[in-house]
Amino acid sequence: MRYAQSNHPSCHPERSEGSPGLLRTTHGALRITNMDLTSEHFESVGLTIWQPSKGHRYGSESLALAAFCELSPHERVVEFGSGVGVISLVLAAKNQLREIVSIEIQGMLHEIALKNVRENECGAIVRCVHGDFRNFSKKNRQIFDVVVTNPPFYSAGNGRLPADAQRAAARHELSGTLSELLEAAKRVLRPQGRLAMVFKNDRYDELVGDASSLGFEKIRDDGEGGSDFFLVEFLLHEKKVSR
Repeated sequence: MRYAQSNHPSCHPERSEGSPGLLRTTHGALRITNMDLTSEHFESVGLTIWQPSKGHRYGSESLALAAFCELSPHERVVEFGSGVGVISLVLAAKNQLREIVSIEIQGMLHEIALKNVRENECGAIVRCVHGDFRNFSKKNRQIFDVVVTNPPFYSAGNGRLPADAQRAAARHELSGTLSELLEAAKRVLRPQGRLAMVFKNDRYDELVGDASSLGFEKIRDDGEGGSDFFLVEFLLHEKKVSR
């Protein structure tokens, strides 16, 4: 993975032209609001990201999605289910975006995302919203160029539900189904807007079929994103959806 340097006055990486992408090193540990945190430093994009030491932690699929996204300067981006903000922050660091709105329903993860945005000085680009992406899509009046999301891989009732509530909500569709996610993306996107996401391999046909029925055309994918997941980008053709 390689990242170009952003010239934005804040949230910019410090790297040399020949440095490799996303070099990860353990950075530190602390405790916040009765939760232990650990951090990881991404040298290639100049970011330090805090996350829970236990519970839901971002994985390789989040970093793969951040690398997969192809964004243009000054685009407006929204991330559904942003967790601690790692995808939003990497995208902000490697692109000259107008804005990226990071929506997370879990209060503790949202709190950590705020810390990550503040400590990486990304507040001029990244705006964290604590809430449900479904409600946001119905009340929001902004139009976005791109929706990015790493949603739960398992539908409600499928797969083993983790005992940890934070992990359960991140892995299972407890706060919105795949169809609701696609409908929400359609509400907030401009015509010819794009949806980039990572999803479970065995739900590929389901995703592409549901997306097509809502006017999304698959324009790019990477079936080798990982052993359990794939990466895909859609283009929105139709723009009719009820709020």
